[in-house]
Amino acid sequence: MEKVRKLIWEGLLNVEVAIDNELVIPGTPRDECLVHLRIPRDSYLVIYLPTILHKLKDVLKDDTLDAFKGWWFGMENVFLYWNHPVGVLYDSLSGLNPALRKANTATNEFINVWKITLSHRDEIPSGMIPIIYGTKQIQEFWMHQWKQACFILNGSSKQVMSLSMSDSMQFWEGVLQRDDRAFQSISEKIIPGANAIRNIPLKIHQTLPEVKVVQPTVKATNNEKNTTLGEVLHKEFPQWFPKSGGTPELAKPIIQGIEVPLEFSLADLYYKLVSLDGFLHVSICLISSEENAK
Repeated sequence: MEKVRKLIWEGLLNVEVAIDNELVIPGTPRDECLVHLRIPRDSYLVIYLPTILHKLKDVLKDDTLDAFKGWWFGMENVFLYWNHPVGVLYDSLSGLNPALRKANTATNEFINVWKITLSHRDEIPSGMIPIIYGTKQIQEFWMHQWKQACFILNGSSKQVMSLSMSDSMQFWEGVLQRDDRAFQSISEKIIPGANAIRNIPLKIHQTLPEVKVVQPTVKATNNEKNTTLGEVLHKEFPQWFPKSGGTPELAKPIIQGIEVPLEFSLADLYYKLVSLDGFLHVSICLISSEENAK
């Protein structure tokens, strides 16, 4: 399990950020309006906003804009929720099935780049949480997620609430500095052992026919049997996922960029693939006609 967690923690996405033309000095060459980054999948995109703006500072019309307030990322006219992990956004919105990506990789030199946009307005898109006080707000939101996850797991948020100031800072610095040992040492104080877990902190991300997140209440066991991913997905999305034993023909579940079998135990998946916010994020990837044909 430790090896799997390390691979998840070190997973990266190649991201190209293109800033809105209205924000740059007229006549600026397009390639100077692009920023290329490798961003950890298990992180928040917005954490890297100050770095992106620093790289663009010489082409911005107004270099006095706040490093967080009023900015948002988007993809094909859909804004990206800053409060969702980067990898989850990519898996949910890119519309690419992992198996199909691999099949379409023609050479070893092929690099998949996620192209997104960066915009700024006084009024941000409806439905997006405004960032008013920068990194501190992001940290507070993240810790609130852990409080929720802790309550779901243990029936109480005591494990998070009782963390010392030093532990809390070490926990957050583990995210910022990509220090997996520091992060894991604190998360292990919150996440109970396999036999003690009550419910699974789960978020299911759907993009069609609308972008939304489903957060069902899921017991780790049902009638002394481990609850499987397929059971939950069939209950929430019967139109896409058949009853236990059937093979889905319309959609696949993706977790941390990995296509996951429906028969897997949710508890096992949680321990191996839990995200930085204490939740197990499942992205629903619709199967294309091209893949069905194969």
